[in-house]
Amino acid sequence: MNRSFLYVLPLLLVATVFTSCSKDDDDDLLDITTQSVSTLALEDNWKVTYFFDDDDGDETSKFNGYTFTFTTAGEVTASLNGVNKTGIWIVRQDDGRTELEIDFNDDDDPLDELDEDWDVTELTNNRIKLEDLDDDNDDDEEYLTLEKI
Repeated sequence: MNRSFLYVLPLLLVATVFTSCSKDDDDDLLDITTQSVSTLALEDNWKVTYFFDDDDGDETSKFNGYTFTFTTAGEVTASLNGVNKTGIWIVRQDDGRTELEIDFNDDDDPLDELDEDWDVTELTNNRIKLEDLDDDNDDDEEYLTLEKI
């Protein structure tokens, strides 16, 4: 048997193992459609893992402990320490973008900060990334990430 083959074979095996391994399916990007966003939102409970407001910076800590649940009836419930606040949610297409609108009809901070028409920018099996860029000319850009609990 050719000696060089004995040296090359282990390298090929190692290369095959590393190239055949992929990221967990939970991190694979999904197509962003109204159906995929709606289906994913309904699957589980969610938490805010990132909230950034251009005016105030990183405000993620304001949402510590909140659990969000989306229902097929178009309601979203924010639960914190046994207290539930209910709002509405809808996913739609607007100007070629998939949007997730959230409205708690409430002046309570921090939930009122989620009342936006959010553009869905990234979708995986465990994460929904959203942004609201200065579409109402208030020079305020906001970013929100929801992750499954």
